[in-house]
Amino acid sequence: MTNEKVTNEELVQVVSKGFNDLRTELKTDFKEGLNDLRTELKTDLNELRAELKNDNEELARMMSRGFDGVQEQFKGVQEQFERVDGQFKSLRAELKNNIAQVDSRVSRVEDRVINIEENMVTRLEFEDSLSRTKLIENKLSIESGK
Repeated sequence: MTNEKVTNEELVQVVSKGFNDLRTELKTDFKEGLNDLRTELKTDLNELRAELKNDNEELARMMSRGFDGVQEQFKGVQEQFERVDGQFKSLRAELKNNIAQVDSRVSRVEDRVINIEENMVTRLEFEDSLSRTKLIENKLSIESGK
């Protein structure tokens, strides 16, 4: 080591140069760190976008499958309604046929009742006829069948 004397100006210059070099290195390191961080963030963001896109696509597929299942169930319900509608139509036709048969039978019964009424005597007429028959039997001295 030499025993040279350093002046204040030289010391200030050396320290200033050291700080300037340190500032330059820090700026460079900071810029590189920021660039590295920006690159990592872009990569992470792109990965998140890809994951989100995959998740959204998967969700869309799941919803589509769910709607397909609902569509199939709806088709099944619709088919059941069509079968029930067919059964009701069949029952309606059968009921119409049965009602027509009952109506025909009721008409025949009504005709028979009318026929019976036309050929029937009233109780009063029957009793009057019996009284006359008794009177004739008495006059002719015929014994009654009773």
